[in-house]
Amino acid sequence: RPNRRWKLNQMTDVHGRRYMMKAQGLELFFSDMQGLFLKFNGVKDRDSFHSKLRSNCKVPLLRSFKSLNPRTVFKKSMLTDLWLKRRISNFQYIMALNLMAGRTFNDICQYPVFPWILNDYKSETLDL
Repeated sequence: RPNRRWKLNQMTDVHGRRYMMKAQGLELFFSDMQGLFLKFNGVKDRDSFHSKLRSNCKVPLLRSFKSLNPRTVFKKSMLTDLWLKRRISNFQYIMALNLMAGRTFNDICQYPVFPWILNDYKSETLDL
């Protein structure tokens, strides 16, 4: 398999991820809609790489927060305000929540989840 290269100046987001149920992954997103899932030997190695990435690389499109903690990222994102003001769609809101919660298309164990939308509240049984 040929070597693959990613342009750091095209990176838009960085999120901490779980791999094998341990906080030892990072997912990098790029402006061409490509993602890169990296697995580290532990949270210390992951956080060290993240810190060096943020401090040593010029990444003009990066809009991620310094923290990899999902609660911190969620609070600082103002995501709910954007959704309440209808600046983002329901789909965008749920996708962003999934990403912040560690859900990813790159790990079948952490695949994004979406709610069922029901519009029949009268029938005794539902054919889902």
